[in-house]
Amino acid sequence: MTRPSPTALHVSRPIGTWLDAVGAGPDRFEHFDELATGPLPSRLDDAGCALRAGFWNTPEIAGEKALRARITGDVVVWVDGTPGTALLRAWVRTVVDAAGIGAVWTGRITGRTTTTPWTSLVAPSDEHEARADQVLWKAATSLDPHEVDALRTSVRDDDLDVRRALLRQYPDAVTGLDHWEHALLDRLLTLPALHAAVGRVMGHHPGSGIGDLTLMAALSRLERHGAVTIDRSRSRGDPPVCIEPLGHALIAREATVLGVARYGTVGGVQLEDPTGVWATEGAQLRPVRVPRRPVSPDYGRIDRTTRR
Repeated sequence: MTRPSPTALHVSRPIGTWLDAVGAGPDRFEHFDELATGPLPSRLDDAGCALRAGFWNTPEIAGEKALRARITGDVVVWVDGTPGTALLRAWVRTVVDAAGIGAVWTGRITGRTTTTPWTSLVAPSDEHEARADQVLWKAATSLDPHEVDALRTSVRDDDLDVRRALLRQYPDAVTGLDHWEHALLDRLLTLPALHAAVGRVMGHHPGSGIGDLTLMAALSRLERHGAVTIDRSRSRGDPPVCIEPLGHALIAREATVLGVARYGTVGGVQLEDPTGVWATEGAQLRPVRVPRRPVSPDYGRIDRTTRR
């Protein structure tokens, strides 16, 4: 099989030591942004990078301008089976196709064992994969949530994984919590400690690409809702976390934060408008009409006499 040119640019998440182990080329562009989390504009130009940097509360996000400056020919995008690197390849392809320089290759690294080293497979993209990546990027960055939902009919694992990763950030139609907030509450029932619970949730979702920063943010939202209390009085050890009555009611799906919680942008979709939010109900995606209401002593409790 033909190999990418010796001057190919190698694009990856920060896995430089792995690339060294498999003998990847020296010209590398490490992209630190987890694209499957938070708002994702269709272009990572100056405005798009500023949006992403604001989401992560970081000074700078590398975008189109930085990538274009490094492209001189072929590009190898190293993927690790997570939704973030699937979107990374789709984004790089949009930039490379617009520049009209070189070809996009996909690099995959397989893990080593006690007796075998890291190995790699580099394959060129065919026309079908190129077109599918373009569809994936368009769906992930679309303002219309139905385009993300439509990925469920794809036969590509990458597309299904990206759809799942994005919809996990949508609120539940009953409780108003997203998948990760529910996962943390469930874990805290048996492991009421901050870092242990976060680590266990990460460990139980291999291949999701979920990181500790995202889960810590979810835990902070639960605390703001009054669903949990984090004991930060200890100077050492793992801070204990207590599930409050509202948290237990949310676990039992007998309470909601809809109407009080604020929701941002996931992919290209603004989840909230003045009349309601986009939410998930089982495997379905639908708009939920939610009038804004002030916080009250019975905040969150579902009135089953009016619930539909």
